[in-house]
Amino acid sequence: MRILHVCHLFSAELEGGVQSYVSGLLEHQRAAGHQVSVLTGALSFDGPASVDTDDYGGVPVTTILRSPGERWSADLGSPRIGSIIDEALAAFRPDICHVHHWQGLTNDVVRRAVSHGARVVVTLHDLFTTCPLFFRIRVDTESCPSELPLGECAKCLLGGLGGVGPVELEALLVRRHEQLQQELEAASAVTTMSVYMRERLRAVPYFRRDDIDVLPIGVMHDGIESVEPPAPQPGRLRIAHWAGVAPRKGIHVLLAALGGSAHAAAFEVHIHGRAGNVEYVRELRGLQGDVDVRWRGTFVEAGALREVASTCDLAVFPSLEEPYGLAQDEAMLLGMPVVVAAQGAPPERVGERGIVVPADDPEALRRVLERLLTSPEELERLRAGAGGGRRIGEHFPELMGLYARVLKA
Repeated sequence: MRILHVCHLFSAELEGGVQSYVSGLLEHQRAAGHQVSVLTGALSFDGPASVDTDDYGGVPVTTILRSPGERWSADLGSPRIGSIIDEALAAFRPDICHVHHWQGLTNDVVRRAVSHGARVVVTLHDLFTTCPLFFRIRVDTESCPSELPLGECAKCLLGGLGGVGPVELEALLVRRHEQLQQELEAASAVTTMSVYMRERLRAVPYFRRDDIDVLPIGVMHDGIESVEPPAPQPGRLRIAHWAGVAPRKGIHVLLAALGGSAHAAAFEVHIHGRAGNVEYVRELRGLQGDVDVRWRGTFVEAGALREVASTCDLAVFPSLEEPYGLAQDEAMLLGMPVVVAAQGAPPERVGERGIVVPADDPEALRRVLERLLTSPEELERLRAGAGGGRRIGEHFPELMGLYARVLKA
């Protein structure tokens, strides 16, 4: 089978959730004897418009580099980029075109693939088809209601668009949403990773595709197995977080919870992830108070995760919006108890291994963590609880079965 994966920002230097998932699929599909290739939109838009070709572990990758005029995720209509997509489709001739994202590409990539004879499977990794900012979260981190009018969406986007006014912007958003709905209607199958995501999308009035397959994904790293937990330190709780340093991930909720505790100095927090948002990091440092916060930087290797699990008592992921939450699966596979926020997909899989707290509620999170600080037996009970993460090997046959069904349809 010839499989073309279409996504955004795919590179060896970037390991976000979508990129990690596509990397895992490439490895498994190549091992199964399939021919695979990647077409991706670039992270940068400040250089000359061009095309790069590269090799990722033996897989050819075509990267479309954008010009400043092609930079915005709401305006996906570049004829130049469309012609490059057509050339890539004609050259590779995929049986299956698996579209993971449109950012950096065009708003008709699915229909272009269909016109070249491919069957298209779309995986919705986020809420981009209903929100140019991906997650339906306002700039002040408040979650947007499903019924929010597009005029209100425009308010979030004004200011960074070089003089585009609210009337023009709202009209652009109407066109964008109509084009993306047509994309979903043209696909042979549409999937997402969680029941939460399916229902979140269905609740948006202008989202028209109702038949969405839920295919939970899984951890991509090899070598993630349960490790021996650290020896207890009475009067101290060691917390790990590695889901990313961004407002959506809710680290500010965690540090506000602990910084406001009467026992703040008893908490030790290890934060892993790329800290690209300087203002957000400054906000986090202002919240930590007497908490012992240790900034660990970026990591992607399974060995680093095993080290985290052997030195920390639990993992906390207080995300404001989480379509799936691979970090939670990694933590549970490592044998760690987890605390997750109620907003998003993680509560679907936490089982008896963790605790669910209200989203964006520092006081509720503080109460749970203060209780765990003085209750090592509860940590042990959680560690022994039913539940555990999911691996890409469980997801792979489900996805390949879906490919086979759409090819036969």
